[in-house]
Amino acid sequence: SILRRDIENWLEEFEWSPRTRKNYLVTLTTILNFAVGKGYRADNPAAGIGRPILDDRPIRILTVEQARALLRVTKEFDVEMLPALAIGLFAGLRRSEVFTLDWSELDYEHRTIEVKGVKSKTRQRRLVSVTDNLVEWLNLHRKTSGPISPPGTIDVLSQRLHELAVKAGITPWPHNAMRHSFGSYFLGKTKDENLTASEMGNSPQVIIKHYRAL
Repeated sequence: SILRRDIENWLEEFEWSPRTRKNYLVTLTTILNFAVGKGYRADNPAAGIGRPILDDRPIRILTVEQARALLRVTKEFDVEMLPALAIGLFAGLRRSEVFTLDWSELDYEHRTIEVKGVKSKTRQRRLVSVTDNLVEWLNLHRKTSGPISPPGTIDVLSQRLHELAVKAGITPWPHNAMRHSFGSYFLGKTKDENLTASEMGNSPQVIIKHYRAL
């Protein structure tokens, strides 16, 4: 029974940023598309509401010293977070991909991480290389199966990461800092946007636009 004006009135009640408003609209549109597909209603009242225009958010990355400090405080204060954090820094997986990753999806013999299609943002399976330094960090907590991330929701994971960043003196925490850092450093090292795109599950165009020369 939700009408378009109900959604518009709800959005007007809060002083959200344009990005937050857009995120809520995208979520509502997805939910209501599901309802239409199931025959629960005939239309999607969120589909016709205009999305806010967003300015490009500048990409910021961690310095080598910041990454070192983050690993150091994680090892000291929240060692349970270390595998997930190391994979974020040295393999560039998305937060949602790290959160759903299982130890069984790490192949130490062939040095790969399998990101299954059902767990990927793009819904496409990919294999990500496991570098020597990532192996060293993972060996501290290596298991054969079970979740890589500590128990809890993805928001709990984000909150623990934020607390570690504060301890490491990284404030404010750059948006998507670990994945952006990986992309920038990997591209700078390999000079190969196609390989970087393959590792990150992006297109070469996105890699060049966001990560070149950072």
